Amino acid sequence: MTSTTTPLAGPPVPRLSDEVFACAGAVAPDRVLTLSVGARVRIAGEELAARLTPGLVEGDAAPRIDIVAWEGEPVPPTLDVEEEHYSARDGVQVLSSRDTLRLADGDRAVFWVRDARALTRWETAAPLRTLLRWTLRPLQMVHAAAVVGPRGAALLAGPSGAGKSTTALAAAEHGLGFVADDYCAVEGQTVHSLCAVGKLEEPWPGMEILPGGETPDGKYIVVPRGLTREAPLVSIVLPRVGGSLGLEPARPAEALSALASSLLLLPGSTQADLAALGELARSLPAHRLTTGPDPHAAAAALAEHLA
Repeated sequence: MTSTTTPLAGPPVPRLSDEVFACAGAVAPDRVLTLSVGARVRIAGEELAARLTPGLVEGDAAPRIDIVAWEGEPVPPTLDVEEEHYSARDGVQVLSSRDTLRLADGDRAVFWVRDARALTRWETAAPLRTLLRWTLRPLQMVHAAAVVGPRGAALLAGPSGAGKSTTALAAAEHGLGFVADDYCAVEGQTVHSLCAVGKLEEPWPGMEILPGGETPDGKYIVVPRGLTREAPLVSIVLPRVGGSLGLEPARPAEALSALASSLLLLPGSTQADLAALGELARSLPAHRLTTGPDPHAAAAALAEHLA
């Protein structure tokens, strides 16, 4: 679904928050998970749990936010439109359509769907991404992959189609630690994993593929080797597909341009988010990686870079 920004019809946003959390309070969870980034997630509905939990990264961090996710009854107040609309007021953020609702208020959040079977594969590929983006501050969510070698982690930043997922998953097959293939969270110069799965058009032999079919853009959801929950960052790498394999220095402005795509893809981004990305781009060395025709050769180049 696409999303637009609009004043939310119905009750004022703060009052809507009270009504939604009243519904959440009546939910009896089937699954309770603690994520490595410090979120407790309570899920009601076996079908919803089956779609969300494979991609969630569990850990033992003390929970600082609480997310309740359920399907069907009780039905919270939503916006009676097909496409999702975003609204925010007094610290409450809402993304809603008639069949879905995401709402965050401080350290509490809810995810509701009328029928979990109608969720796209995106929600399995990147479960609860929007709510984690809103609630996990000061962590900064970025549209980037990340892999880890002996020296530390490299953030692979760039637009869709730049080769982030393929390069990161090839690096995991090569023996590097896998943090993310699409979205991750950064706090200072530490990168955190948000999702335990990756996406690949043509999985390589031996890869575990999640059942359920392809994502809307024709990719399979795979379980990578070497999941790493967090790691210190040592560089930003800007992959691009094609050409002859090579790794060369890049300017901080190039790194910032690649990272800033995160702000266009997630509702609720602010000027402070751009400033945080700018600081990250200035604080780490950046490199351009031309992947060449073989992603495994690019993975070997990354391994050498991080050795």
